Amino acid sequence: MIKEVRIKISDKDYLVIKTYKAQLLYEKETGKSITDLYKLTDFMMLFYYVLKANNIIDFTFEDFVTLIDQRPEAMDEFVKYITEVNSSDAETTVKKKKVDHLK
Repeated sequence: MIKEVRIKISDKDYLVIKTYKAQLLYEKETGKSITDLYKLTDFMMLFYYVLKANNIIDFTFEDFVTLIDQRPEAMDEFVKYITEVNSSDAETTVKKKKVDHLK
């Protein structure tokens, strides 16, 4: 399972980790759960808040979108990362429920 990655944006590597802080920032700002990622906007906002939670950044969300336009592969890398992490988290939850059920 991938716990963290580094993604290059504007010639700088940023630490990307799905943390509770990132999830809280995303949910507070959007009113949506991290499990309800359907639109590009959802993924972009989550990516921004993951960066904000794990790095010192000096750009706004609008600036972030412009930076992603300059290197769209960064968005692809993030979507792959968050999809893998969410999938792994879901598998862990299912396994835990099965074990709890056997108790």
